Amino acid sequence: MLELRFARAPAALLCAAILGGLWSTSLANDGDESATRPVLVREVVDGDTLVVRVGSVDRRIALLGVRLTQAGAADAECFLRHLLVGERVTLQWDDRAAGADALGRYRALVRRDPDGLYVNQEMIRQGYAEADDAAPFTDLAEFKRNETAAKSAERGIWGGACRVDGFVSSGAAIDPTPTPDTTPTPIASNGKSQTPQPASDADMVCVTKSGKKYHRPDCPSVRNSATKRTLPLGEARKRYSPCSRCNPPK
Repeated sequence: MLELRFARAPAALLCAAILGGLWSTSLANDGDESATRPVLVREVVDGDTLVVRVGSVDRRIALLGVRLTQAGAADAECFLRHLLVGERVTLQWDDRAAGADALGRYRALVRRDPDGLYVNQEMIRQGYAEADDAAPFTDLAEFKRNETAAKSAERGIWGGACRVDGFVSSGAAIDPTPTPDTTPTPIASNGKSQTPQPASDADMVCVTKSGKKYHRPDCPSVRNSATKRTLPLGEARKRYSPCSRCNPPK
């Protein structure tokens, strides 16, 4: 009888481990949803927490591998709102980080739909958070490299005060009232003033793969983007809105 009891123990432990690993995955299967089907972002709570509708239930999701700094929490929330408000995402679960955390959030790797932006990584790559090694997961080493690169490039919170299109570091909306143009009128070599030339549809501006704004080529918002590309202003006007930070031609 004693031998039988010990023989059953490994099987019981294995069963518990399997059930624990499936706990988080089951969230993605509530109702009609699956782990590969986009779900709606209902709310961005803070810089590493969002609420999504999974099936017929709202779930609080924490960005796995993302750790906020106290000083940069407001900037991180601002940036996450910029990325996800009104968007759909797909959730990927890692069995090694299964179950809810102390705040009742389920940790997941989040990708924006339909462009596939890896939100967890983007928060760190753009300098709005640190790589969190509290729970091991597949991309931890890459996240740590992203954090080191962001610090070296002084991106996001590592560069001081931050500002994202439409927001400042406090999270408040930018005053829409335009600032009066006090730029002196250029003077030609003959001493006569020159009238600035109006923007042409052929002028070149910059956009990014996942962005919704077009920018001046030297705009800090796209300066370090790996997906930055240029296109004529006339084409950009049809598909994008102007960046409020660098104020490109409209």
